[in-house]
Amino acid sequence: MASAYLGPESPRPLAVISESYRGQYRLPELGGEDRLSLGPEYEEQLFSLLHKYLELGTTDTLCYIGDTRDGLAARIEKRFCMMEPVRTLVPGHFHYAETGEHKMVPIRISHVGAEEFFRNLAREREVGGGETFDKVLLHDACRYLTQPAELYANITRCLSPGGTLLIVHRPAHLTTLPFFRDAQHRYAGW
Repeated sequence: MASAYLGPESPRPLAVISESYRGQYRLPELGGEDRLSLGPEYEEQLFSLLHKYLELGTTDTLCYIGDTRDGLAARIEKRFCMMEPVRTLVPGHFHYAETGEHKMVPIRISHVGAEEFFRNLAREREVGGGETFDKVLLHDACRYLTQPAELYANITRCLSPGGTLLIVHRPAHLTTLPFFRDAQHRYAGW
């Protein structure tokens, strides 16, 4: 029997809505940083984990590797009263630009990204130059790395004595809607 319902039959999700219905149902559009945020509870928990495991001090130099669109690095800088500005790096070789329809388009960028930055910085450190960081935070960026072992080794070469690398990883498949099995199999077959 044909049905207009496109979601799974069991268990039924709370809501499945297409972007095309946004105007019809007057769905609110979040603007700015709120659009990419997971909410204040997640952010508070993340800040408490940063306080506990990164032991971030006001005079520390921090390098943030992660999505720069959500403004998390700036909120960390403000929350922990950082004296030095946080160095932010794009995790991989892709940058996402927003179109007029609020869709994100991947753009490949060469010679940038955390891997390239720390590779070059480690070379500079070998000859006695280059900067060091007291703390490095890798936030939800593991899936963008092409050579993670090399990156971790280069980061440890660029840490100051007693410096810390903290990796916060949330699996990439975390979504608010179910990922249907047949769509998952089609996606895996590409």
